[in-house]
Order: sequence, then C-alpha cells, then structure tokens
Amino acid sequence: MSRHSKNNTAGAYFTYEERQKLDYGTKEARIGRDSMRPCNACHICLHTARDPLICEQGHLSCRECSLESILNQKEEIAKKQRGHKDAIERKRFMEETKAKEEKEKVLKEFSRQQEMSSDAIMLSKKRAKIEGRDLASYWIPSKTPQVTEAEVTLALKNETLCMATEDSHPITMKRLIPISFSKSCPSCVKEFSNSSQIIVSTPCGHLMCKACWEKVGLDKEKRCFICSTKVEKWIEMYKEGTGFSGGGGKVLVRKYNVAFQ
Repeated sequence: MSRHSKNNTAGAYFTYEERQKLDYGTKEARIGRDSMRPCNACHICLHTARDPLICEQGHLSCRECSLESILNQKEEIAKKQRGHKDAIERKRFMEETKAKEEKEKVLKEFSRQQEMSSDAIMLSKKRAKIEGRDLASYWIPSKTPQVTEAEVTLALKNETLCMATEDSHPITMKRLIPISFSKSCPSCVKEFSNSSQIIVSTPCGHLMCKACWEKVGLDKEKRCFICSTKVEKWIEMYKEGTGFSGGGGKVLVRKYNVAFQ
C-alpha cells in the first residue's frame, strides 16, 4: 500500500490504517502461554508459592501474601466504617440544625403576623406564594439538582475477599487450607502443569491428578490416597490455562474504549 493510500482520508469508509491511527472502539487480543500464571504460582505475588494455602474455590497463594491481603482489606474496611459513622453523625447534626431553624422561622413568622394588620397579612401570603414558585432550570447553577453528602447511602464491604478472579468471594484465614505441593502426581507420576486437573484433599492437603482420582474411585471412599486420612472435601485447583483454546482459561482479552463519533 502506497503512502498516499495510507494517508487518504476522503473515502466513505475507514481503512485499516485509519483505524490504527484513530485508536478507538473495542479491541481484542489473544494472550499466549507467557501471560498465564503457572499452576504452582501464587495469584498475588505471581511467584512460586511459599508455604502454600488454598481457598475453597481452589485459588493458590502464599501464606504471607494471603495474610497481608486480608490485613490490608480489614484496615480498609475499618477506615470506611469510620467514614460511614462520621457521615451519619453529620447527617443527624444537619437534620437537627434544620429542624431548629424551621422552628425559629415559624416563631418569628407568628410574632410578625401578630404585629401586622389583616390586609398586610393577606398581602404577605400572596407574595410568599408567588416567591415560593421554583421552576426547574438545569442551566442555572443555583437551581441544578444536587446530591448532598448526607443523602448518600454508603455500601460497605464488611468481609475480606479473595480476588484471584473477576468473581471475588469471601475468605478468612480459618477457611484457607495448607497444602503440600508436589511436582508430580503420586499415582501416575506425571508432572503437574497448567494442562493438569489437580484435586486437593482436605484437611491433609495432598494433591492428585483428576484422572487418577476418578480411576481409583477416591470420590466414593473419602480417603486420601497418600496418608489414608478421612477427607472432608475434595477441591479442584484453579488453573489459568495453557494459552490454547482447548487448554481452558481466558485466552481472549478485550479493551472497551469510547467509539468514534
């Protein structure tokens, strides 16, 4: 394509070069294996998990990272609760002040009417009725509808969340389960990777691939394959995928921008 055809903007449609220069609208891109987190990596620090823990939905993390994340969220929750309490106190103070001013206004109006004649009272009522009319004027700053701070209802987050995925869920340190992460399945001795479906037994925390888990029939026996401990719950470890369409995970990302007008 010549330079003139690239820079020509007189057409009735957008060319590829014009779209690239405008940089507008929704964009899509495929992400490969380099953008996927390894199966043994922490979802917070993205390094190999140290003293690994797993939540009830299979998200792996370091003990230190999990504790730090929960403590930071608790500090943020406490800060928002203090701000919410201050907002409620300010709202109550404003309501009390307004009620006091209304009461004083009524008393002043009553005392003023006692000193006036009947004709003057009728005239003042008509004038107040005319002055009380307030037309909607959105172009006048003083009459533009506004929301005061006292009218805002704050939606507080009262629990710590696991934010490994877009759909966050509640989490506490008591719910986190320590696991003994091994490099391979103890049954078939295949090395774990992002294409592996890993099953974790709780509370012992031993790992096993899902194919061997189904073949041995541990879902019915409720016993750990390694230590024979009674299993309370089987958890499938979350994986980000291999970068291929058949490997699972999110391989297509979108960026939403304002459309060209």
